[in-house]
Amino acid sequence: MAGLWAGSPRFRGSNYAVVSSLLGQKWGGIYSVLYLITMINGSTICSALGMYINSIFPFIDARIGGTAVITVFFILNLFGVKMMAGAQRIMTVLLLVALAMFVVAGIPHLQPEAFNFGTSDFITDGADGFLTAMVLLQGSCVGHGLTIAFSWDAKNPRKSIPLTLIITSAIIFVLYISVSFVVGNVLPVEQVAGKPLTDVARLVLPGPLFLVFIIGGPLLALSTTANAAYPSSTAPVYGGIRDGWMPAFLGKTNRFDMPWRLYLLKYLVTVVPVLVGFNWSPTWW
Repeated sequence: MAGLWAGSPRFRGSNYAVVSSLLGQKWGGIYSVLYLITMINGSTICSALGMYINSIFPFIDARIGGTAVITVFFILNLFGVKMMAGAQRIMTVLLLVALAMFVVAGIPHLQPEAFNFGTSDFITDGADGFLTAMVLLQGSCVGHGLTIAFSWDAKNPRKSIPLTLIITSAIIFVLYISVSFVVGNVLPVEQVAGKPLTDVARLVLPGPLFLVFIIGGPLLALSTTANAAYPSSTAPVYGGIRDGWMPAFLGKTNRFDMPWRLYLLKYLVTVVPVLVGFNWSPTWW
């Protein structure tokens, strides 16, 4: 389950192994079983992908478009971590370039009041709005912490995993502030609140660059998350399966050592709610 390299932990099972090591096997097993529920979070990514695809190509149904992209990453991940990591590396570079282009192009379009932090629009809805923003930001920043799921497969994880976390945190800090500042200050807040980046990007970027940004920015941001989610979000469950907390047949691997049945389960709970038109609003329950 877990080993030690030069005093640095090398986990197989990601957070499941961490919980088991610190609190004991019973709590690790509980964590692993409960983690199954989080797989359905992938449906929000699938829906968002479909929304952006539909905004570019209106003739493509959002549900079909999102499901098609998720299907590609599901198949890709069946061929091993190296295949997934290779695609992730290319998409990440293109994503960073697209976001930097958006920020540079957006700065000249900032409203005069952009740096007036005393306006009523600076923190909408007061304390409630601020707390909501904190929760949303926290939820969108936890993904890189799942890098520990790859410590078993990484070369020299004692150095590479901590370095990855530090560099990624710095990049997220700069990009999130820059992109959010441009999005919130090019158009009035009421025109961009609760909406994708499409309207602002169309305003600050000429036609061809707008298309490049939508594909290389929001779509790749969601795509990198969807791609890495298979090994990272299933690792705690796979660790529990290996230690007997869930049926062993779920952990069956293919010739690339990928738990394909577990990946298939994640794929189904991701795309089925989207395809059947599941209503995510609180009113459904």
